[in-house]
Amino acid sequence: KQIDDYFDGQVSTILFNANAQRAFFDSRVYEPIWQGMEQRPDGKCFFMGMEVLNEPLPTKDNALHARILHENVENPLQFRIDCARKNGGAGWISMRMNDIHLNNNKKALMHSELWRQNPEFRLERHKSPNGTGLDYACPEVRTRAISLIREYFARFDMDGFELDWMRTPPFFIGGTEDENRGLIDDIVRTARRLARAAEKRCRHKIKLSVRVPSRPEEALRLGLDVTGWARRGWIDVVTPCAFIDSTDG
Repeated sequence: KQIDDYFDGQVSTILFNANAQRAFFDSRVYEPIWQGMEQRPDGKCFFMGMEVLNEPLPTKDNALHARILHENVENPLQFRIDCARKNGGAGWISMRMNDIHLNNNKKALMHSELWRQNPEFRLERHKSPNGTGLDYACPEVRTRAISLIREYFARFDMDGFELDWMRTPPFFIGGTEDENRGLIDDIVRTARRLARAAEKRCRHKIKLSVRVPSRPEEALRLGLDVTGWARRGWIDVVTPCAFIDSTDG
């Protein structure tokens, strides 16, 4: 019903976000958002000895709803994509590449164990009110991201795939972006290769999109060579936008 209602208007495509630091589905490579959360008989939920609440974010509801959905619906993410198609539209998957939620609270449910257990992988020099994201100069960080991209293409028949680089810059320690730019190139190139392989299996076009800062020079400053990706034919769509930590916000 939710998806049908969207298509009552002028919507032609829906992008389904399926992860933050954890996955909103039963991922085999990212922790599902409900993993490790204990629900007690009184309805309260706990994680790492702390009660999971809905403030300042609806963390408890998100985790419970995702878990219940997967207990009662076979492959709910694919179900949503198929619903979009039944409405004559397209269903895409959007992957957040460096999500920052409650990162100033090391025990928050939303964190991956990679982030929680490895402070050396975090961009601690980039301070913000919400804490810090991961440093893509670390091979472990890139390997984990690529593993989820592989899983998305292996498990789901989608019409398009978005790499959302606006959740959240930066990706490198300040001053190292130029020397590390090729590391992000490798991720985009890998996503294109996986999309082409999935096209053969699914027998239809799968577009690749990137969500990036609205000015090319700002993207390049962050280590995102968007114009280079376009020239090489790695991407089909660019969504320019602003976000809190971007200078064009």
